Amino acid sequence: MQQTQTQLIRPVFLEHVWRSTAVRRQIESSAHTTNGTYKVNQKGLGGVSFFAPPLELQDQFMARIATIESLRVSQSSSLTELDALFGSLQDRAFRGLL
Repeated sequence: MQQTQTQLIRPVFLEHVWRSTAVRRQIESSAHTTNGTYKVNQKGLGGVSFFAPPLELQDQFMARIATIESLRVSQSSSLTELDALFGSLQDRAFRGLL
């Protein structure tokens, strides 16, 4: 029985691997230029290799990515709130209300 791609690699894991420096270097090294414009063809993309750990480890990686993303959103929200509070404090200070 032949395995499908999602039985070998999770799409979210692939997305992160595809954005990695190692994969980018491989793509750039296979690109050729005409008049300063780099072009990548299917043959070049087909030659890209990367490590695909077992699905269990990919799932753990995705869970950590989800946790990190959740923390990033929370921190970004806190930063926005702090910026607003600082702006309000500056306004009150410049109006002599402190």
